[in-house]
Amino acid sequence: MPLDESFGRMGYLLGRYERPAGEFYQEYVKLNESFAKEPVMEMSKLTKNLLRGIDYETVKEKRTANFRLLHSRLSAFNRLCPHSPEGAFMYPLLVENGESIRRGLQRQKIYIPTLWPDVYDLCGRDSTEYNLAQNILPLPVDQRYGPDDMEELADKTAAEIMA
Repeated sequence: MPLDESFGRMGYLLGRYERPAGEFYQEYVKLNESFAKEPVMEMSKLTKNLLRGIDYETVKEKRTANFRLLHSRLSAFNRLCPHSPEGAFMYPLLVENGESIRRGLQRQKIYIPTLWPDVYDLCGRDSTEYNLAQNILPLPVDQRYGPDDMEELADKTAAEIMA
């Protein structure tokens, strides 16, 4: 299996540490689209080395706490009843007008991805798959964020839902 080289794909990741994430969103989207054309390769030396520096237990604890905080604040709006997994990558908020809420949050510099964008091309508007792709908002709970960030996200999300 060929060895990958990832140094050329690190710009948006590094930039997000010093500048607003929105500045790098288009780069992120373009990069994700390029992965569909990439063959399976062995993880690069750079990526392996970066992953060795992560305290996974702390990451898991922060993500779990963030998930629980969002759930405590937003469960009344959520059409799903997710359990609180350890180390989740997002809080799945299923709402009626997901696309509208996503756009409202984007205007506030909060970028919520679509989990399955290919569904829009593959399924009809009346399908369950289309509904879930459009209306599940995968709210970020990763370790970069603390309780204050989660409170702000919950406040802004709730305000968009009630608007």
